[in-house]
Amino acid sequence: MTVRIPAKKCRSCGWMNLKTRHRCISCGSDDMEEATFAGTGKLYTFSTVYVPAAMMLGKEPYTVAVVELDEGQKITGRMADHDEDRFQLGMKVKAVAEEDGIYIFDRAE
Repeated sequence: MTVRIPAKKCRSCGWMNLKTRHRCISCGSDDMEEATFAGTGKLYTFSTVYVPAAMMLGKEPYTVAVVELDEGQKITGRMADHDEDRFQLGMKVKAVAEEDGIYIFDRAE
């Protein structure tokens, strides 16, 4: 199952922003409507963390990823596992869960 990611779509130019934005980063309009990203994209970059931030203690190692969504925007999340041998830049991924506001991505097969 792919998890859809909440977004806001600009009524003026059609650009989709992450839901946290209240003004379009493309044209500056504040005329926004609710929308969703499909939750699919490609792996843009990643890094495995072995010494975690305090909120991630006990979950290490984990892999932080930047995913370029199919709609063109980039989002930071985590990979479902930390086996770097499974990862290849540009590989298709999908959001499979959301934990505490962080999207978890896995290989889209």
